Amino acid sequence: MWAGGIESESYNATIDIIAEDRTALIADITAAIAAGRLPIRQITSHQLKNGNGNIIVTVEVASLEQLNALIGRICKIQGIISAERTGIV
Repeated sequence: MWAGGIESESYNATIDIIAEDRTALIADITAAIAAGRLPIRQITSHQLKNGNGNIIVTVEVASLEQLNALIGRICKIQGIISAERTGIV
């Protein structure tokens, strides 16, 4: 059961990622998502003024544990500064 006490089979969860901008960064992030066999619903990215990259990805997850495991995998990627869930409904 998630926020609001409503049970469902899956939820869209958005993760805000800040990382050092480098070649293949998005490929590494999508590989971490694919390793968890999670569908990507949306992904956007842009460069910040300080040169870092900001990637916002929405994935479909079945549980908070699955989401936390994904965030853990993302945080292990080279150059990741932060990764946190956003848009809590």
